[in-house]
Amino acid sequence: RGDENSLDLSFSSPPYYDQEFYSSDVTQAYNNSEAYFYNTYWKKTLDNMKFMLKPGKWFGLNVKNNEKMLQMAIGVFGDVIEKIELRTVRSHLNKTAGIVKAEYIYMFRNIK
Repeated sequence: RGDENSLDLSFSSPPYYDQEFYSSDVTQAYNNSEAYFYNTYWKKTLDNMKFMLKPGKWFGLNVKNNEKMLQMAIGVFGDVIEKIELRTVRSHLNKTAGIVKAEYIYMFRNIK
């Protein structure tokens, strides 16, 4: 945990519980159950960000199709202030090369 009120901006593009796999090591949050992933790992991450952010400063969250993670962030930070569309073109190295995809960055203001 960092220092309280020490950041002007915090940004997270978190892993999704069941979409990314790095190893079978028990230190990986997804290897300890879905309940642990959300209720311990993600909740603690949000609480730490709120603690470290200065009052009135910004938290950005990049999640695609994960309503639970978004709703938990709303529970900690309040309403989304701005929703920014992030459009990217898929890599030329895969079957969907050239297809534009969109994700969102949800911006919250840290109210303490």
